[in-house]
Amino acid sequence: MRNTTGCTAFALFAFALLIFTSPAHAAFQPRISVATQTINDKTFASVTINDRPAFTLRTSAGGYPPSERADAAAGRLQGVVENWALPVAVKAVKVDGSTWSITIHDGSLLLVTSAEAAAHGMKLPDLARTWAKNIHDLLAEPPFTVSKRSLIVPMRETRTVVIGGAVSTDQITMTSSSPGVAQLQFNPATRRLIVGGAAAGKTVVSIRAAQGQSSAQLDFTVSVLKYAAQIDPTATVTITGTPAASLATTYTAIYTGLSRAIAPEPGARVRFLSKPEISRPPAPGERIRVTVPVTVRGANLLPVESSATITVVNQAVGQRPASRLFYSNHPERVMRSQNLFLAKIFPDIATRLDYHHQNGSGQPLIFHADLINSSETPVRVHMIAGISDPGADTIQVGRRAGSRYLRASQANDGTVLDVPAYSRIPIISQRLGVEQTVSGIVDLRPIGGGPAVTLSISADGDDQTVSSPITALLTATAGNSAFISPALDHSSEGESSEALSPWVFGPPLIERDASFSVGGSWTYMRIGNNDSLKDTTGKLLLYGNYGVDYVINLKLSNPTTELKTVGLFFAPEAGSVAGVFRVDDGPIIEFDPTLPPNEPIIGRIPLAAGETRTVRLRTMPLNGSFYPMSIIAHSL
Repeated sequence: MRNTTGCTAFALFAFALLIFTSPAHAAFQPRISVATQTINDKTFASVTINDRPAFTLRTSAGGYPPSERADAAAGRLQGVVENWALPVAVKAVKVDGSTWSITIHDGSLLLVTSAEAAAHGMKLPDLARTWAKNIHDLLAEPPFTVSKRSLIVPMRETRTVVIGGAVSTDQITMTSSSPGVAQLQFNPATRRLIVGGAAAGKTVVSIRAAQGQSSAQLDFTVSVLKYAAQIDPTATVTITGTPAASLATTYTAIYTGLSRAIAPEPGARVRFLSKPEISRPPAPGERIRVTVPVTVRGANLLPVESSATITVVNQAVGQRPASRLFYSNHPERVMRSQNLFLAKIFPDIATRLDYHHQNGSGQPLIFHADLINSSETPVRVHMIAGISDPGADTIQVGRRAGSRYLRASQANDGTVLDVPAYSRIPIISQRLGVEQTVSGIVDLRPIGGGPAVTLSISADGDDQTVSSPITALLTATAGNSAFISPALDHSSEGESSEALSPWVFGPPLIERDASFSVGGSWTYMRIGNNDSLKDTTGKLLLYGNYGVDYVINLKLSNPTTELKTVGLFFAPEAGSVAGVFRVDDGPIIEFDPTLPPNEPIIGRIPLAAGETRTVRLRTMPLNGSFYPMSIIAHSL
């Protein structure tokens, strides 16, 4: 005890001498304080420098408890910072086997005992050296410190910066070089600066203080960035199909759900970390769920990594024949970015869209077909589509569209689109290369009532200034099929003031009767000839009747006493024609572009002796082909 007391007396004397002979005074002095806490009835005391603990005393020494020892040490430190130029030399010096001393300019500041080291679970030399380094480093701190010199803040979120250093909070002022980018809120009690991301951009935050003739400043940068995408964890898409939806429709629905769940920023790149896989499409009343992990990245955007679970529901929705036909083919050859078609789809009226356009602009284009709901009431639209991949062979493109449509229509294989109030959603978005043609046949019927919606078709330049972010997502999914994308671009701007397109016709259905008797003259059933549909004014004619269903009830009879076979033949007349046919309830029969005088056979119909029967033929004039053409019936 005597030795310890003697050491304490030496420390007090040394500090008195130290303070008396001080050479300078700091402009911004480190802030010295003592903090105590009680744990399990034991009181500990910490000496802090600039609000950061330099050392914590847990034991008594020389008859003084931790709190009194801390007060004494803090007083000595205060004398140093008020009377000596900083930084100062702080050392850990061995006194004897059980005591070390923390010294400043060779004067003892504090004694570190073996009991103190044991209370900290450290070796005595290690504890003494650690405290000496802490005191030195904290006394040497500049007027300002910040926890981060470069801060990234997501837009509409906040991040916190701790402001340390010797400057007291009542001396601090702050400015921002771009006040609109980041909002600043400083809490003096905690010395925490809350930085809010207000707008994308970069700003420099300057922290300043002045005292007498002295001043200090510290700058740090704040970058406010948008996330590369907003990702909802779930989305549901409704499809139709009997006895089940097709795989193509189901996969399209999955990507539709992903496009609904993922809202990327312009310039962001969406990457699916695994490909969606399903074992089979859902039957009516069934649902399937697929979880797809995704990352989204882009320049000057915060990367996002998440997943979206897409539920695909097969709902029973009845089919209704189209009572109107929209024909989007003017101009057929698109020479610039422009609007191509605009018309209204009225409640519960099935409308067929037939479009066929070639890119002659000399640069890539994005082909859009959008539904616009300008009312306050959401609308649901049942869509059955035959959409071709863009291609250079305009006749083959039309054939693929017609074939896909007939197959989808046969199975009621479609999608139910939700069109929110005051919104514009793309139902088709395809990249159209130079000299490529895009073609499709789509049935659209609002279901469940509601207001009319507007169908808008356009071709835009292939860049992000005119293409919505969702186009980038859908194009990035590889596969150049069209994608149906619900719920984007919510807007209250109202509808376009552009005039509605005149190419609107009545029901796209021509049904006629024909007959052929074995041994008689051949029967010619001409398609796309002098039966062109007319618009409501009677002035516009749909030459070729593209996109129109032809249903021919062909009565066949065999008056002979032997089995006879009747052949049905596909006969081009005006030029190269592709063909898609169905006989009764049989399979879809397709023909590649065919030139006259070739007449490939569609089917063979056997007739027993004396038999009479009616065969139902269905076909459709295909975009890109040349009409008229004929179906010929004659005996084999």
